Amino acid sequence: AGSPGRMAVDPFLQATTPLVRPDAKKNVSICSCCMTYATSYHTKADHMGDCWQRSLLRFLHNAAVQDFLTFLLLLDIICVVSEILIEHYSQEGIEVPEDLELGLKYTSLSILITFCVEIFLYIVAKGLDFFTEPLEVFDMFIVAGSLYQDVVYEEATGGLLMLLRVWRFGRIFHGVWATEHERCATRIRQLESKVRYLRKKNKQLESQKVNLLHHEMYSDDGGSSKAGTMERL
Repeated sequence: AGSPGRMAVDPFLQATTPLVRPDAKKNVSICSCCMTYATSYHTKADHMGDCWQRSLLRFLHNAAVQDFLTFLLLLDIICVVSEILIEHYSQEGIEVPEDLELGLKYTSLSILITFCVEIFLYIVAKGLDFFTEPLEVFDMFIVAGSLYQDVVYEEATGGLLMLLRVWRFGRIFHGVWATEHERCATRIRQLESKVRYLRKKNKQLESQKVNLLHHEMYSDDGGSSKAGTMERL
């Protein structure tokens, strides 16, 4: 209800309206401004998405996280081997404490759930690129199959029992492979980080070298000009 000069104006319209000038040779329409605004907004949103995905990936590649996952892999191997031995002793008529069987079962189940969470976070961080890496997909297949086996097939007989035994040995192989693969991957990441640091250090030294050369050139020019002045005097 105030004067026209003091009416509230939308900030976006206020920013785009001055672009439309009748006396300008090339007017910029509000429609094109809207398109530019929308494009820049989505570009910024995509960049923010990439940032948090990279942060999540860095967290998963953190040394402490990888050490913890390696420990779980080794513990899972111990649990699987122990379950195979317990099953063998049970068939031989040797009694095994029930608490030990339950402890191994729930420990293995907890480890598999942790691995499923890890794989889910990797899928979130990498997106569809996760499924272009055969080793990652193989890892997901082994973990999901092992979890399904432990939850659904608690008691099996006949051919299914034989299949589950083979699957357990596959889990042992997978655990050994995954541990060695992660150790090599961690070493590679450390070397890549060291290479980036050395390249940065090299650029700094090159910059200092150029600055020193410029300084010496200016010093020589200043000294020769002073000598010429003294000779003229």
